[in-house]
Amino acid sequence: MSLASRYTLKGDPYSSHAVVLDWLGDGRGRRLLDVGAADGLLSRLLTARGWKVTGLEADPVAAAAGAPHCERMIVADLDAGVPPLPGDFDAIVCAYQGVNHLLSLSAWQSFFGCAYRHLNPGGMLVFDIATVRYLMTMASIPKVVEQFGDNYLQITVSTTDGARFRWHIEVFELQRDGRYVLLTQAVEMRSFPVDQVKEALCRRFTDIEVIGGDGRSADRESEGRIWLACARPS
Repeated sequence: MSLASRYTLKGDPYSSHAVVLDWLGDGRGRRLLDVGAADGLLSRLLTARGWKVTGLEADPVAAAAGAPHCERMIVADLDAGVPPLPGDFDAIVCAYQGVNHLLSLSAWQSFFGCAYRHLNPGGMLVFDIATVRYLMTMASIPKVVEQFGDNYLQITVSTTDGARFRWHIEVFELQRDGRYVLLTQAVEMRSFPVDQVKEALCRRFTDIEVIGGDGRSADRESEGRIWLACARPS
């Protein structure tokens, strides 16, 4: 999970947390894989709703913080390949535009294939993406500055080819002694047309739904962030 996601407000009824919880409902003991679980922001809520959560996180520090909110936490970077997973799941969730960090369509297809193999029949895959239009818009803005409580987030996005987008993220975090500490992170993201993403999903999944950031049916490419949900055939 990026520094930017760490400082995203969760009070909005159509935030990452609210959309996922509404789609999945109560777990009733069912098994769920939280991809990019980070420090357990979403895993904690899913566990409270009765899901048995396995977390998957690349950052060892974040994984250690998130582990108490999961039945099991696996530390692994998907760029290096999918690690062995403990059995199959009734739902797989990848929030915070995690799929956008995979930089080729073949990598997206590989992720979808892995999700399919590890879902029980009827199981759901739920994920959100930043659209191509949104990434282009962000690259056209000199910088974005937002305040979160006493902390400040600054984001600069650039691209050299209109395909890959480099995010330079800076967080000025207030400390107890009144000083600010600068946290920095650079991440790369890529997106693909929504119809192309749906076509890749249709090869394996059914009941594909797309909604926008306002919780309603998405106007595909005009939305900054969209959600997709689909099911492995029963």
